[in-house]
Amino acid sequence: MRAAGDLREAGADILLFAGGYSTARNILGAVGLSIPVIGIPAGCKIHSAVYAVNPKKAGKLTVKYLRGGIKGNREAEVMDIDEELFRRNIVEARLYGYLSVPNERGLIQNLKSGRGSSEKGSIEMLSNYVCENLLKGTLHIIWPGSTTRAVIEKLGLGSTLLGVDLIYNRAVIKNDAAEQDILAALDSYGAARIVVTVIGGQGFIFGRGSQQISAAVLSRVGKENIIIAASRDKMLSLMGGRLYIDTGDGAVNNSLRGYYKVITGYEEYVMFEADV
Repeated sequence: MRAAGDLREAGADILLFAGGYSTARNILGAVGLSIPVIGIPAGCKIHSAVYAVNPKKAGKLTVKYLRGGIKGNREAEVMDIDEELFRRNIVEARLYGYLSVPNERGLIQNLKSGRGSSEKGSIEMLSNYVCENLLKGTLHIIWPGSTTRAVIEKLGLGSTLLGVDLIYNRAVIKNDAAEQDILAALDSYGAARIVVTVIGGQGFIFGRGSQQISAAVLSRVGKENIIIAASRDKMLSLMGGRLYIDTGDGAVNNSLRGYYKVITGYEEYVMFEADV
């Protein structure tokens, strides 16, 4: 925070910062709306609308801004986890204030969307369908979040809301698995599938929300073994857009590009293209 304040006082044209959940709140406390900022995403499930879509686009945005290619700035929301609700195992974000960002929406990510009133029913149906189609003799790597947690709850198993859970033959192998736990499980069990959801309003499927499902994990599992499940409301919020991948490994990112069938209910799907 002190460094951000010093840059502001020195008359910097724009402030770049890298981080995740709470970094934007720190920058908010240091500079407020006094200087435009660009966040470089380096965390998971980033709720705030002050971050570029990925690090490369943060660079493009900075160059475009400094060359005068962007007309003006706009105020964007700074969001973070509500810590009181989190202590009760509920993940919700709250608004802390606004930062000034370059007025270029194509390179800045959207605000992470919340849950709509119809989302509960959609999640109920899609979780039933996913559970019925889990394969025997296959390791299932379950992405964190409320949508995928519903799948594990349907199985009568305990889950980790913000962690990766490993399931084999409808039994928990490991809760809150780290990257090395997942790689070790792949060595032991062989065949594997990843069950992932979409970050609403933003469209990220990999590179946000779970750093444990790393490029190394994804390269071993492969695109054909990725199951994407998301509510109808969540996918409607992305209509006209794409899904995004940002693992930090260009070769893996490119291998995962293309179209995916997204489960939105019981035997209900939409097709979405994933890009980097």
